[in-house]
Amino acid sequence: MQKPVSFRSIIQFSLKKYAIWFGGWTFAALMLASNEFSDAYRAGFEGDTWEPWVWIFSGVYALSLVTPVIIYFCHRWPLDHENWLSTILKFILLYFPVMITFVTIMHSIRHVVYLMVRGTYYPIDDYVGRYIYELNKGITLFLAILFLTYTYISLRRIQESKIEAARLQGELNLARLENLQRQLQPHFLFNTLNAISNTMYEDVDKADSIIGRLSELLRFSLTTSQQPFVTLKQELEITRAFLEIALLRYGDKLQTKYNIDQSSVDIMVPSMILQPLVENALKYAVEVSNGTGTIEIITKVLGEELQIDIIDGGAQENSDDTVPSFGIGLSNTRTRLEYLYANKHSLKIIKQENGGTNVSLTLPIDKIIEENDG
Repeated sequence: MQKPVSFRSIIQFSLKKYAIWFGGWTFAALMLASNEFSDAYRAGFEGDTWEPWVWIFSGVYALSLVTPVIIYFCHRWPLDHENWLSTILKFILLYFPVMITFVTIMHSIRHVVYLMVRGTYYPIDDYVGRYIYELNKGITLFLAILFLTYTYISLRRIQESKIEAARLQGELNLARLENLQRQLQPHFLFNTLNAISNTMYEDVDKADSIIGRLSELLRFSLTTSQQPFVTLKQELEITRAFLEIALLRYGDKLQTKYNIDQSSVDIMVPSMILQPLVENALKYAVEVSNGTGTIEIITKVLGEELQIDIIDGGAQENSDDTVPSFGIGLSNTRTRLEYLYANKHSLKIIKQENGGTNVSLTLPIDKIIEENDG
């Protein structure tokens, strides 16, 4: 709902704004007065040189004093399809007191100046006729102020609506991202606990080691779980811990390799972005592998982009050319990336010649740093 605009908020300017307001009206008066001066003398005006200037400046300054009242009621009386008729009627009624006040102020200024310069009042033979003349003449000014004010109000509301829509969309995206990130933690925990359960029947000591490593991993994860972005170094530490648990479980069936570009470690990446990718690699490197599976993590900076490759080199039982589909973890990751980067990233699953898979993630470095700084 639009917050009501008070008259005080309209007239409560800072000194700088008052100076701008006064300067704007003075500039308008100078432009009008120069034309009035030229027209008056071309028409054979024989009065004093200063008089046309007084006439214009008195009118402009008087108008500057009543304009805030008109602006105030423009804010109070919306001009929309529901109440446009009542608003027009209200302004017709408002026109007379506002413009009578305007004419009175204008003539008062002229009286003061004429008294100071000539010692006599500004000459008016017929006050009633003069007021009627000025009221008819002021219709154009009144309508111009209404038009400009309602145009400004309309443009401002459109801009506010866009800002509000962007804010709500941002909050919605943030809520969705937080929900997606929360989904990863129980998914990861379930898989790890399942691994512990399976190992418990085979090797109790190994299962105990996995539990100990898991507790360390969870403590580390809790420190970053509330952060949408972490450094690649932090993300790799979590990933190493996760793979150490996998090494304890799979033993000689798994080998890990790291080829980390040191210029990439301080770049910001989404929190928990690598874990589902590594989990996917484990699935194809070890769980369906005939022999020893290898997982290699490669990072490199390519211009303004960060590329992360997670390659499983295991020989799969299924040796056809089918590219693995996105599971829940990868689908979650893809959705998060869409929210964060739109079309400025890429996540590809590439079939390797040896039967393995390369999950290749490319992120814009500038975008990541910008998100973190903001």
